[in-house]
Amino acid sequence: MVRDSDREAVAASFGLVIPMGNDMADHFYRRLFHLKPEYAALFGSENNMRRQKRKFMKMLGAIVETVSWEPEDWRDEVDVDEDPCILIMALGKRHQQIYKIPDESYEQVGQALLWALSETLGDEVTSEDLQAWSRLYHAIAMTMRMGGDSKVEIDLGELI
Repeated sequence: MVRDSDREAVAASFGLVIPMGNDMADHFYRRLFHLKPEYAALFGSENNMRRQKRKFMKMLGAIVETVSWEPEDWRDEVDVDEDPCILIMALGKRHQQIYKIPDESYEQVGQALLWALSETLGDEVTSEDLQAWSRLYHAIAMTMRMGGDSKVEIDLGELI
């Protein structure tokens, strides 16, 4: 699903995004609310939105860092609280149970992510980079859906 070349493209392009994190988050939510206007009500005040944008960038950074792991790093023992698959599954569970986000919304979120990357990076992002991000996003969305369906309780507090 996610190739070695994808890992490299995602890491490199995210490195370009980091200094423009606020712009990236602004673009993402603007596009998401354009595609799904009803989602704006989930976030409430401007203060909540600023906090949500920081969480979005923090989670995106954690996912990119994990994707950048070398294959042998996946064999290392990891605390449950730091296991990327569990974090992503918990994120999916939270989105389903607390926010009542339906499975079909993952498509619009993926569109918003790719659009935000393109808007933020402009000519610095290639179609190959966007394809790599798309493959990564689909793997994450699948894992989040699995978490939403999971019967396991995971409390990750403020992380997600």
